[in-house]
Amino acid sequence: MRVVLDANVLIEGLARPQSSSGRLLDGILSERVSVAWCDEVMDDYAVVLGFDEFGLDAGRADKLLAFFKETGEKVPLSGRYGLKLPGAGDAPYYCCAADSGYPLVTGNRNNYPGNGPVEIVDPARVMFK
Repeated sequence: MRVVLDANVLIEGLARPQSSSGRLLDGILSERVSVAWCDEVMDDYAVVLGFDEFGLDAGRADKLLAFFKETGEKVPLSGRYGLKLPGAGDAPYYCCAADSGYPLVTGNRNNYPGNGPVEIVDPARVMFK
């Protein structure tokens, strides 16, 4: 299964390995789940994972992003979705999911349209598909 991961899933998964996001990251590292990404999403991952307030291990985060690049699927964005979403950085995630046809996994479901070309799923749900 391939998915697009919202940054909040990475943050929670790295900070709380026993959470559903942490178990999803385990699924990705064991290659049961694969991550689709675009340059804009990867850039946002690098920025938010580097915020000091999350207290994440920078080396571990860098290794995870390198793993995504190595094993995941790079998606070229079409630019056909002119979205205005509540979160300033949310549009690339939604567009990446729309252009790839893969579900967007997020803990912030309300940040995204409920109807449209993208299936929005919770991290726990991915592990049961």
